[in-house]
Amino acid sequence: MIRAIYLSSLSVRRSLLRGTLSLVELPELARAHGFDGVEVSDRELDLNDRRALAHLARAAARAGGELALDLNGDLAAETAAYLARIRVALESAPALGVRVVRLTLGGQRVSLERFWRRRPMGGAIGCGRAAFLRRVLAQLWVTRLARTLRRWAPAWSRPGDPRVARAVEALRCAARWAEASGVPLAVENHWGLSTLPALLAQIVRQAGSPWLGVCLDFGNLPFYVSRRRAFHLLAPLSRHAHVSSSSPRPGPFLRRRIVAGLAALARHGYAGALAIERVAGGDEVAGARRLREMVSELLLS
Repeated sequence: MIRAIYLSSLSVRRSLLRGTLSLVELPELARAHGFDGVEVSDRELDLNDRRALAHLARAAARAGGELALDLNGDLAAETAAYLARIRVALESAPALGVRVVRLTLGGQRVSLERFWRRRPMGGAIGCGRAAFLRRVLAQLWVTRLARTLRRWAPAWSRPGDPRVARAVEALRCAARWAEASGVPLAVENHWGLSTLPALLAQIVRQAGSPWLGVCLDFGNLPFYVSRRRAFHLLAPLSRHAHVSSSSPRPGPFLRRRIVAGLAALARHGYAGALAIERVAGGDEVAGARRLREMVSELLLS
């Protein structure tokens, strides 16, 4: 059964970028709206800024909530740099009280992650022409268009792809650091190398560590993949979970998706946390709260 529901920092990304909300305020805000903790993305947080990490950890402790980290990168294309960030996160995690570190594999042919990686962390977009482009890319319609295109795009990775072997080796290395820190890693089904659930399951199993699992995102699946089959493959490996949505209001389709995801996790004895990642228009906090209330209702039904 789901142990805790987190608020992802991506759900309030517009407020963070505008400066109307800070990461230090996020844990208290999450608690006030019924969340049990926060999941903070490295898109908003510089992992090398130990002072900022300490402030965030103290804020989470004051709010009485839990903390998870969300790392984004490409294990096949930028292996050394991404592994270095994973190591920093895991070395810091025990002192910060981090429960789980979520990862992406990368591998998309076109990715905005590398472009965002060049900007200063901590929410500052900067100025100039590059900053203008970043503001455009941060717009809601761009995010929703990108998600739709990814769901229709063919999978560019197959079991024989040499990038798969590089990702497996990198995950084995990261899993050793996870074991040393006592904080598990969870690889999300997040397009690129992880587009096909069977391939993601294969990669995680080949890495072969109890400290490594899957972050099952109920929404990040292409249209041509059976959701039922995907949940069947990934739920047994899950160490973390996401409910992601770009819908302004939770509707019946999203509800059915959440029901199916929760049922799959329950069948396999999942007892971890679930993060709400809502990227949609309107009031960000109210929208995320409505999604949390739907999940809470379904857990009680």
